Amino acid sequence: MAYADHSSPRFGLGDALLAPLRAVVMTIESIRDCNRLGNEFDQLSHKSNARLAADGLTREELPAALAKRYGIL
Repeated sequence: MAYADHSSPRFGLGDALLAPLRAVVMTIESIRDCNRLGNEFDQLSHKSNARLAADGLTREELPAALAKRYGIL
């Protein structure tokens, strides 16, 4: 009688047990990245137009500049 192995060699028991934990860690990291982005936007939005210009930004460019910096777009 032939024996069929149903477990993939690349996805073993350890991976099956750790997959939910990895998903939670990735979610937490994503939330932290969003918080960093929000904090940076808040700090930049309170700068004066002259200070933004010194940094090479305008108020209208803030969302696009932050999205580019964080690799969102």
